[in-house]
Amino acid sequence: MKRYTMLAIALVLGACKSEVVFVPPPPCGGPIEVMVSGTTTPEFSWIPACGITNLTVRHESATLEPDPWMWSFSVPESAPVGPALAYGKAPGHATVYLAPKSLIAGEVYRVTVTYVVGGDVVSATGTKTFTWYPPD
Repeated sequence: MKRYTMLAIALVLGACKSEVVFVPPPPCGGPIEVMVSGTTTPEFSWIPACGITNLTVRHESATLEPDPWMWSFSVPESAPVGPALAYGKAPGHATVYLAPKSLIAGEVYRVTVTYVVGGDVVSATGTKTFTWYPPD
């Protein structure tokens, strides 16, 4: 009898287990207000609290650089991400086009977030410049 009770409990507990399911935020549409915060690494967030498909960071230098791009990734439009992403930490399902480069203290950068539909139609976008000052 004890053995059957343990089996019944195991079956009930197994049936109650649930898997963690990724539920993407609703897609962004229209203008996006981007914010930059963080003390050890830049953290990007935005309003409204919606999902984006692309994020890029570029160095905004006074001199013309051959390659100002610092980091870039995209995700499928069916699985948008955000808000709140740390510099260099792309979501697991992202296609990273450019691995993150080291940011330089005191330099100005621009982060741009977009939601792209059908591979080429931008339905939402936002951008913000920031100066990176790492912790002492």
